[in-house]
Amino acid sequence: DNNQLTYPLRNPGPLLPRRRLPDLVIESQNLVDPYGGDVAVQVWNKGGADAGPCDLRLIVWEAGKFEQKYVTNVFLKVPAIAAGQKKEVHIKAGVPIISTKYSLFIDISNNVTESNENNNRAEGEAGKY
Repeated sequence: DNNQLTYPLRNPGPLLPRRRLPDLVIESQNLVDPYGGDVAVQVWNKGGADAGPCDLRLIVWEAGKFEQKYVTNVFLKVPAIAAGQKKEVHIKAGVPIISTKYSLFIDISNNVTESNENNNRAEGEAGKY
């Protein structure tokens, strides 16, 4: 008969809380030395848990060849960042960043399990100097 209710024989207990995770984002970047290719990057852990060390990637694109051909591709180890905290790091391309675009990726090696894995990229555009 379809009109009968069944109840569990015992209480299943409280629901487990969701695990808090870090969330690394590139809050800002500033090309501080276009001739030396030095970019200051502000990394923010806006998540609810500490983030361990991870890798930052900088790609300098050939002028007019954004996402097609790069001039250089460098990595920097970023130290651990506590939940809610920010850290500024400098990454050096070793080549001039002039009249072209560049891309930055935080946690490029996926060392940190994050609450949002789709917000780890930022773009920059360098003018003529």
